[in-house]
Amino acid sequence: MEWFIEANANLQVAELQRHIRIENLRTWCAAPPAILGEATQMGNPGAEHSDWGAWCVHREVIRDGVRFTLPAAVYALQWTLSAGGQLRAGMVGVHCTLNTVAPEAASVAAVAAFMEAWREGLEAGARRLQDERVAKVAAASAPCAPWFG
Repeated sequence: MEWFIEANANLQVAELQRHIRIENLRTWCAAPPAILGEATQMGNPGAEHSDWGAWCVHREVIRDGVRFTLPAAVYALQWTLSAGGQLRAGMVGVHCTLNTVAPEAASVAAVAAFMEAWREGLEAGARRLQDERVAKVAAASAPCAPWFG
């Protein structure tokens, strides 16, 4: 089964690849515990514990974005965050799949909430990065004293 949504995040491919990592998934996605559980380890792969059990999260940098997989989780959940390609300008795509055509209703509901959490997290994260860029530019453009020419 698969899902696809777009987030109005205006993030570039390099920003997705640089900023979204296993150790900061919670910063980008307040996912339901049924999916991501509580982050217990940092790294690649990282260990996670959830209502679905304990498993490793793998991260891959791919063309146009980044992919996360839970190969040992129920239904081998995977999701991809991508920018560019066939997406509308300024949009980030979130594509998620389970390796079954008929998951349990609770799993479908958990994944739907997971996708919405990614939309909200990407949009909030893009605003956070933009605010950081504005602050850096403002700090760099401070007036110089006259003795610096």
